[in-house]
Amino acid sequence: MHDTTDSTASIIARAKGMHIQATESQANGYAWFLPFSMVFEDSSFRGSTLQVMGIVNDANGEWAIVGGTGKLPMARGTM
Repeated sequence: MHDTTDSTASIIARAKGMHIQATESQANGYAWFLPFSMVFEDSSFRGSTLQVMGIVNDANGEWAIVGGTGKLPMARGTM
């Protein structure tokens, strides 16, 4: 994750421990279940994590934030 939309901008977080489960259905095509940890590297949240999971089946997927560590303990929400 970058701090702006520019791909050369500073990296503030990385996804780690990503697992992918792909399923195919006739109605929706492919659906991808993606659980992972987002580990922050910027100075204000360094070492903190968010636990993220969700199903993506088109360009508008929504992921749940189901926990966190460091400065983000017990985080909850969506992204």
